[in-house]
Amino acid sequence: MEKVVATAPEKISLKESMFKTTGLLGAAMLALTACGGDEAAPAEAADADQVEADTDEEAGTDTEPADEPTEEEVPDAPEIGEAEDAIWQSSLDQDSVTINAVIPINPLGDAAEHVDENINVETEIVRLVLSGDMAGDGYTYTLNETMGDYRIFSDQAVQSVDSVIEEYAANQVDIQGVTPEDFREALEPEGEWVDMTSLANQLETPALFIENLRSSILTSAGVEDLSAWEADAATDTHEGEDVWVYSSENDGATVEFIVLADEQEPLLMEIRSESAGEETVVTFSDWNEVAEPERPEDDVVIGEDEFQGIADSLV
Repeated sequence: MEKVVATAPEKISLKESMFKTTGLLGAAMLALTACGGDEAAPAEAADADQVEADTDEEAGTDTEPADEPTEEEVPDAPEIGEAEDAIWQSSLDQDSVTINAVIPINPLGDAAEHVDENINVETEIVRLVLSGDMAGDGYTYTLNETMGDYRIFSDQAVQSVDSVIEEYAANQVDIQGVTPEDFREALEPEGEWVDMTSLANQLETPALFIENLRSSILTSAGVEDLSAWEADAATDTHEGEDVWVYSSENDGATVEFIVLADEQEPLLMEIRSESAGEETVVTFSDWNEVAEPERPEDDVVIGEDEFQGIADSLV
């Protein structure tokens, strides 16, 4: 018998579906890069600058900045095409991070019809949280709060019994009458966690998530880099930090990148897009501040062979 937690044949699990939905960011980007920017804008801006200069001259004033600014100035935001590589690479070079992704399932394109119709996700939104070591040696992977609850280390991956039951219930297609309640009654007396080390390579590390996110955005937009994106670049504050904000909007599609305004380490803080009425938001926080999750004691972990034996005993 296959593992009870397996999805129905010819269906795509939520973990696989979540990755595909990151293409929504690229879809919004494609709509914006295809349309291009307003070529008249620079000329209009130049005219406005000239009017301001003429007015200052007539009034006997000038627009020179103060000699002694009262606080450290935020560096101007470079063009996104110039900063892109540094943004991704400096983010990947950090030790740890917390990533929160809120992604709609609906706009999956051709893949949508293959998502298991029994998946029970409130408002059809995937919520993914990765938190911990960038390379994967001590991080948590949480999908929709309870359906996927993993602790992953370089030599072990475990999933909580509660989330095993939740995942089974969400993807279940009545495997020989085994109900989620039956499964719970068989598992809970044996431990609190299930060894899933053999499946660990299916779960993205924080670093791999960032790499796949970049690839997904560029591939879906049909571009090799972000230099084709004519984004507005501005400085602002976000969560108490000075940031660079790259954004654009056209025909209902919007994309916004928020990046820490640091010329040495311009870290990702938020990527947000909206296309066809669906919003995708990915936030990055707690850079280099995430503690390693506690590794469960051996006596509360159900081994993979033991887990399979329990599953086999139910049919």
